[in-house]
Amino acid sequence: MAGGTPMVMDPPTAHGASHDAFSALFFLGLPAACLVAAYRFAVLGRKGWAAYSAGTAVAFLGCFVLTGMGFARQPALAPIAGLMQRLTIVIGWAWVVALALHLRRRTAGEPLTG
Repeated sequence: MAGGTPMVMDPPTAHGASHDAFSALFFLGLPAACLVAAYRFAVLGRKGWAAYSAGTAVAFLGCFVLTGMGFARQPALAPIAGLMQRLTIVIGWAWVVALALHLRRRTAGEPLTG
């Protein structure tokens, strides 16, 4: 292979290992939160928000898996691993922002169905 990133991975550093461990809380916690919200919205009859929340969980996890494969040097995905990581983050934070704006528009004590 001429130039570019070598396909051989160095052993992880303590900093890198702790970064991976703590970031897993976000990368697994956010889609879990999406699914909890999707269930709650479905129970309340908010089909649009339920579908958006569930779709976000699926898209987020799918991109997360592709990102991991890229960072593990899978040849087809390695060149775009960083892009996939950023896409994963954008998908997750877009849902967080949309949900925050939705909840911000509600008045205190108003149910989610309003």
